[in-house]
Amino acid sequence: HYYAALGQGRVVGIERDRRIAELARRALANEPAAQVTVGSATALPLTGASVAGIVMSEVLEHVEDDAAALREAARVLRPGGSVALTVPHGLYPWLWDPVNRTRERFGARPVRDGALAGIWAGHLRLYAEAELKALAEEAGFVVVEVRRFGRWSWPFAHNLIYGIGKPWLESGKVPAALARAVDRRGGEGASSPSAWRALRAAFLWPDRYNRDDEGPGVPTVNLAMWLRKR
Repeated sequence: HYYAALGQGRVVGIERDRRIAELARRALANEPAAQVTVGSATALPLTGASVAGIVMSEVLEHVEDDAAALREAARVLRPGGSVALTVPHGLYPWLWDPVNRTRERFGARPVRDGALAGIWAGHLRLYAEAELKALAEEAGFVVVEVRRFGRWSWPFAHNLIYGIGKPWLESGKVPAALARAVDRRGGEGASSPSAWRALRAAFLWPDRYNRDDEGPGVPTVNLAMWLRKR
């Protein structure tokens, strides 16, 4: 919905899971300029030099061969085309995931599964800024801009959102009013009871201290890069 609303021509979403792709197609039924197709980040179902821009938001950390995924993005982009890329930052705040940050401090392996998995949940890797920049340049991109965001949160925020909240929401057992209140598409409006909206506001309260770019060397949840094809 977000990208189709930009009105910049046709939008194509690539999803590897057929079930999720079908759900996305239903959600986009009234968006004629947007389509969803099944495919892989390392073998995009697109012809070479056929797209003007790519959004790879929280994708690379799930792909076995992230270098191949970036090369594939370069293949389908037109010369001068851009990639908006975000990944989980290896230099993440202690507040976001105290369990894994503490384990790292003592040389222990991260927790990757369950409610205590934190930032490592479902991720093959996290990224250092220099590492990601090198990968992008090797794939044929110029790094135009780097930003780091998501410095402040309540303690254990990732565990609460993804370890507990997300599975609960997907179970279908969440009260409808609460589901609307946490809907990132804007469902927190007047249709949700004030108590749920207040709970959401309290949870998001630390965001008022976050900036669009916290600067280099600062622990943040996300690392973002704007890449341009050479």
